[in-house]
Amino acid sequence: MDDPTTVAVPEADIQVGEFHDAEIEVDRARVSGALWSSNLVVVENTGNATTKVRLYVAPEAKDAPLKVSLRRSRLVLRPGEDARVSLITRVQNPMFTGAAANWQIVIRIAQEHAEDGAATFTHRQRALLPKAVLKALIALVGALVAFVVLWISPVGGKKPQAETESAKGPSQVQAVQEEQKKAAAAKKQEEKKAEEKKAQEEKKEKEAGALKKKDFQESLVADTKTGRPIAEYEVPKGYRLSVKSVQLTAVGPPTGIVVLKAGSTQLASFGVNNVKEVTVPATVSPKEKEKFALRLDCPAPPTGTPSTGPSPSGGPSTPAAPSAAPTSPTTCTATALITGELIPLSGPNAEEIKPTS
Repeated sequence: MDDPTTVAVPEADIQVGEFHDAEIEVDRARVSGALWSSNLVVVENTGNATTKVRLYVAPEAKDAPLKVSLRRSRLVLRPGEDARVSLITRVQNPMFTGAAANWQIVIRIAQEHAEDGAATFTHRQRALLPKAVLKALIALVGALVAFVVLWISPVGGKKPQAETESAKGPSQVQAVQEEQKKAAAAKKQEEKKAEEKKAQEEKKEKEAGALKKKDFQESLVADTKTGRPIAEYEVPKGYRLSVKSVQLTAVGPPTGIVVLKAGSTQLASFGVNNVKEVTVPATVSPKEKEKFALRLDCPAPPTGTPSTGPSPSGGPSTPAAPSAAPTSPTTCTATALITGELIPLSGPNAEEIKPTS
């Protein structure tokens, strides 16, 4: 090229000043929900300087039953930086049934050094029970009512039977009655066992504190020399004396008499030289405070009598001179060994008096 200056382009530095700008948009243009919904707001700094922005959100219609809230409302963005802010929409007046309603929600951005911007999205408010679900529910309730009516109403003009009888076995009512009878019998049996157990416990308690049968052995000694011609045993309180045997021994002149008594009944009377074992009848059983007694009667023996015999010379017999009678003791002693049982008059250990066979 002959003259390069003809195609030369002048060069210069251009100074670009600071400017602020931001854009706003929503993630979804329409959301829906019967009670609440969520969305995202995207804010981008398209300027060449750090900018401060503030977000405002509200339904477009003043009577909209919605409450909208932002997670953050103030942002500071560097050049080319963007931010995502979550947004929650809550329904303050839910619809139970009916058609859905659409509500516009406006999000406005306010900038410190630039013009404001705005973005919108739609919240579709659905009913809690959609038409399809409502129809199904109505059909279900109608079927349930029809089933109940058929169940409790007579069929074919016949009266409902109080009981149903199967092909085999008793009816339901009879089965219930049998169960009730079995339960009552079981309860009665349990009550009877409880009463028997209680009676046994009471019996044991009575036996623990009641009088018990005792073996009895006692010696009665009567002696006229010591001035005790009568020996007695008094039956203790609450008992009767069942005598099995009485063994008597006595010493004294033949004129002595031994008498044995049980209460007011005389059991035996022997001479001193003719005593023997006494068997007491079972019906004779002295009771409390009655006495079993041994008594001695010991009179003096009679004096000797004169005797006749032939004379030594062979002549007629002459009366012999009276001779003195041999002296005998005038004292008597008797012992009675009594064996038997002391039996309580009342209580669990008492026994009836058995008659003599």
